[in-house]
Amino acid sequence: MSHIVKHLLRFVRSLREEGVAVPAAASIDALQALDVIGIRRRSDVRDALRTVLVRRHEDLRAFRSGVRSIVAAATPVS
Repeated sequence: MSHIVKHLLRFVRSLREEGVAVPAAASIDALQALDVIGIRRRSDVRDALRTVLVRRHEDLRAFRSGVRSIVAAATPVS
């Protein structure tokens, strides 16, 4: 399993623990989104994950608090 998949699954689990309703299919959608957009730009990774994983405005706080780690793990260091 790639390191990106591991980090993404850990991130989704942490969102669920914070009360964010992330459907199982959203994890697959997130991986597909990263595959389509690539992982070169951190802002693209963050925006793609937010689009796929966050459904309610009130879930943005939980997303923002954990997204930095997955974005850092997913994108190459420039």
